[in-house]
Amino acid sequence: MAGNRHHVIPKFLLKGFTSRIKSNQFYTNVYLGNKTYESNIINVGVDKDFYVKKINLILILLSQAQMIQLQILKISMQKSFQ
Repeated sequence: MAGNRHHVIPKFLLKGFTSRIKSNQFYTNVYLGNKTYESNIINVGVDKDFYVKKINLILILLSQAQMIQLQILKISMQKSFQ
């Protein structure tokens, strides 16, 4: 995963919305509220560190799940020794 500009919408899908092609660069129309403008698909649907954020969230959720499992294990072990 190179760089930190990650496409939330893959470029191969964005190419389907191409309004024009110039020098092998694909352009599409972007609608933002009342404004409409044309942009290169390289700059559309991009989020900084999108996948890094997702991976970090997954790691946090896994860590929390492991803590819950550990608590359940401790309780079950305490009950089995009583």
